[in-house]
Amino acid sequence: MIRRFLGRQEGGITLEAALIMPFFLAFALALNTIVQLSIVELSLKTTVMESTKQMAAYMYPVELLYTEAMKSETGSKLGAVWRGIVDKVGEARDKLIQAEEWVDDYAAFLPESIVKWMQWEQTFREQGEQLGQDAYRQYYNETLAPLIYDAFKPIVLRHADNHIIRPEQFRITDMTFPTLGNPSKAYFGIEAEVAFKLPIPFINKTVYLRKRAYERIWTGA
Repeated sequence: MIRRFLGRQEGGITLEAALIMPFFLAFALALNTIVQLSIVELSLKTTVMESTKQMAAYMYPVELLYTEAMKSETGSKLGAVWRGIVDKVGEARDKLIQAEEWVDDYAAFLPESIVKWMQWEQTFREQGEQLGQDAYRQYYNETLAPLIYDAFKPIVLRHADNHIIRPEQFRITDMTFPTLGNPSKAYFGIEAEVAFKLPIPFINKTVYLRKRAYERIWTGA
């Protein structure tokens, strides 16, 4: 009797099918969401890892510049050391632009994002010499860090699939820079996240996927 009732046709669809269909649709939506989340997560992981490797490679020339500056600026404050490094990079880049030919100076070929970081590092060190430890750490977190993250964002996005990760969904949430001259802290790291809106009808929900990668810079040792 129950089987006959469930098998009865109602508008061309069996009652049994009508009962099962919502569960099937829910399963299909859940499966689609999981697949899309996995694709975005994998793409974000690859993006962060590859960009970290590239930026870590650029840090070796900065390490050399820092070592040279420390030797020539013995006894100077770190702000003055960084000022000397930034000035040298600026001079090398000017020569490259003016000559429009190969310049035998690695400082001329540092990417713009690294140069900006070096300039901000100079500002950070100079401010640190004037402010207390807590005040200058706050200054870095509130003023310099957002500028640094924005400067590195285009570099990181070059390694992303723009069909999966769009710039407006992506942001850098943290960065770790090496302590130059200290091999035990010679690590470069990037943490980034992507805002992913769940593809579920009538549910306006966004989740945030976050990945982090570290790479040791080569110090020549």
